[in-house]
Amino acid sequence: MFTVALIGRTNVGKSTLFNRIIGSARAIASAIPHTTRDRNSATTEWRGVPMRFIDTGGVEELAAAPARHARRDPIIAEITQQVELAVTEADLLLFVVDVRHGPLPGEYAMVRDLRKLRRPILIACNKVETPRHRQGCVEFAALGLGDPFPVSALTGTGVGDLLDALIAHAPAAADASDDRTPPLPETADVRVAIVGEPNVGKSSLINAILNRSEVIVHPEPFTTRDIHDVTFVWKSRDTTRPTTNVTLLDTAGVRRVAFQATRGTRTRLAAIERMAVERSLHAIRHADVACLVLDATRSASHHTKQLAAAITEAHCAALIIVNKIDQMTPRPDPATLAASVRRQFPHLAWAPVLPTSALTRAGVTAVIPAALAATDAWRRMVPAETLAHIYAAAKAAIPQSKTPFGRRRSQLLELSQVSTTPPTFLLRTRPRIKLPVAIPRIVEHAIRDAVDFSGSPIRLIMRSTKE
Repeated sequence: MFTVALIGRTNVGKSTLFNRIIGSARAIASAIPHTTRDRNSATTEWRGVPMRFIDTGGVEELAAAPARHARRDPIIAEITQQVELAVTEADLLLFVVDVRHGPLPGEYAMVRDLRKLRRPILIACNKVETPRHRQGCVEFAALGLGDPFPVSALTGTGVGDLLDALIAHAPAAADASDDRTPPLPETADVRVAIVGEPNVGKSSLINAILNRSEVIVHPEPFTTRDIHDVTFVWKSRDTTRPTTNVTLLDTAGVRRVAFQATRGTRTRLAAIERMAVERSLHAIRHADVACLVLDATRSASHHTKQLAAAITEAHCAALIIVNKIDQMTPRPDPATLAASVRRQFPHLAWAPVLPTSALTRAGVTAVIPAALAATDAWRRMVPAETLAHIYAAAKAAIPQSKTPFGRRRSQLLELSQVSTTPPTFLLRTRPRIKLPVAIPRIVEHAIRDAVDFSGSPIRLIMRSTKE
């Protein structure tokens, strides 16, 4: 797919322009420098031509920057490396500038570096909200990238003309037409959200799964802000499922907002963190599988238990990943570790517990197969014959009620599965009978004993009805 990377220094409006182009608030935009850190990509379509856009963090230079910044600010060095990765993925570079400041020396240096890559470069002159601003775009012709495209990411002015210019460089643009629209890429077969508190190793875990440096990893809390998703093809040894498109969602760490910045910026930093946390919770609600990552070296906090509650409320499949097991001395056996974790998260007792170490990659290869198995369980429909056996087992386990004439009869009438994602069962019971509170637990146990629903929640709807 034709890919466009948005490049530029900090606070020129790249994320706002990215959101305007794709038509949703995908990236967090703020006036605080380096709000965007990881690459953030999304697909859209313009005049029948599908395109992929990559939002990047703001940088002042590219060549030799990582080594220089690594000594002063490792985060900036990581951001620069992410920008360079985006540049290598892109077919065209969109250099975004701020019309209110004119061309700066750092932008001349960046243009020199970008030209060495031998890729088409267009320049978008952003924040053109007045006629005077439009006149100021002329100054940016001195960068040597041709005529700048005046746009306002805030109001949308000029964005259509910019997109017209972009699709002129797309290979399929000449053949595309409104009545023959190329299809957008299919959505992933499985969406896996990696969630947890800050610094439990979520980004490191994703890098270990992919076996490459895909997202920024840093000991500073709240390094990840935007939802960073990466889709890849998982090739399984299982002949029934040879390949699966998996999307991993790296999310911001969820914690109480801490005012650690100076007085002038702490409110805005808190707002950024709140937006990031909202996106993390949104990722849980729209994921097929939520992987709750724990730090093996510390006990689960109140915020982690709130995350577990959010997973339960979302009714998605789930895994519990205990990371950093390489730092545990002595290392507990998996059964003991799983029992300890389940005592802390009783509402996720059905979720498999996976011990891992993102640093040594121990146990990492088990994450995706476990996520796929949990998704299969989450989408599973139980055959009618199996349901009949489950119903019989549940009836036998529940004491019968007495009629006014002293006869005994079963309190259950019928068990049926009404939907999947999650598996939802309807249990019909007799009317005007006080049912034991243990019935839902007994029926769920009967279902899980008969069918492998490991990793998936089960919903049970009880309805009293006449025979």
